[in-house]
Amino acid sequence: MKKLNQKRYFVKMFRAYCIINAVTPTGRTAKINKTEMVVYGFRDVPTSKVDILLPKKIESLFRHEYILFDVIEKHGKYDGKKRVRFTMRSAYSAVISETNDISMCVKNNTRIITIDDEVFEFPIIKKDVNNYHLARIAMWHWRRYFTHLTDEDNVREICDTWAETEATEMAEEGATIVELNRAADRMLYNLSRELGWRKMTLRERLQHGLGVDSPCWQRVGCLYEDNFSATGCGEHTLCESHPNK
Repeated sequence: MKKLNQKRYFVKMFRAYCIINAVTPTGRTAKINKTEMVVYGFRDVPTSKVDILLPKKIESLFRHEYILFDVIEKHGKYDGKKRVRFTMRSAYSAVISETNDISMCVKNNTRIITIDDEVFEFPIIKKDVNNYHLARIAMWHWRRYFTHLTDEDNVREICDTWAETEATEMAEEGATIVELNRAADRMLYNLSRELGWRKMTLRERLQHGLGVDSPCWQRVGCLYEDNFSATGCGEHTLCESHPNK
């Protein structure tokens, strides 16, 4: 895949349909020029590699002959990792001077998207989820991304319940391992929010005087209920740094 910053294409709707038909919603949204879009992902490629933004009313795309197709290099809000983001919006033929050709295929376990002479390749993750211990998927995400939830027994019980209900239903309906991973991550994210945690960017953490190496998950109460000093550090931080005070 070639290095890119941002590129814009105009493609015919019926040509772009190959991508729309291959993605599913992730449960997340993002704003483009103050317009809220829905984040989608390919069923077999992690959104850490590529995601797709589509309008909330996806049927609006079908009302026009052309699609405004933007490709950008996106940096993760929390980990800074790079990924490709495709954004698809309706385009009016009156503003189009040149159109581009787009196609997609799967070859050698790779999803390949070609726009004119630009080629984007994304490795596919394949794993048979039949008879798979689905709770392990959620527990893997907990160990890697959600260890701020310190009650392991409670987390394990919640993951078991998720595996027996939502995950089992998804697997029976043909969900891929990528889609199950997304669902597990979303479940633990929602659980964290319900328990009073907030995932913060580095900029937000610095604004609260938490430091560069502070974890991205922070207790809401610690952020908003504590009194902040003129140094930018909360009372808890100051007490911890001067335990004998």
